[in-house]
Amino acid sequence: EEKNNPGFKKEIGIENISDYWNKTVAPVKAQLCGLLATCDNPAEAWEKWIEKWSQFSVNAFLMATYEEVKLKLQQASKYKPEEDNDILESLKYLIPWPADAIVGYSTYSYTLQLDVSLVDFLRGSLGEWGSD
Repeated sequence: EEKNNPGFKKEIGIENISDYWNKTVAPVKAQLCGLLATCDNPAEAWEKWIEKWSQFSVNAFLMATYEEVKLKLQQASKYKPEEDNDILESLKYLIPWPADAIVGYSTYSYTLQLDVSLVDFLRGSLGEWGSD
């Protein structure tokens, strides 16, 4: 499988565990930005995004297969397949993460618990609240 080819990750710009994390969550974060840009009601955009992605803990998201993520997204009541096609295609070769990569990310990020909501975990980085 292509994602298990060590050269593949380098081809898509993954040099380390931080790159792997950023590439994996970038489509999820980008979807929120897209919804906010195209929706007249920002609260509605946030609600839609939260409904989709709060179904996952960080750990469950990283361990999920492409098919599992697709099924969960389809189960969201506000599901529109065309909104998720690009995200799913982006994730196709990035998930599931190997167990060693999850442990490596947890250690690298000083995050002991990855069983928190993906939405809650990403919230701080979405607005870059901690940056200068």
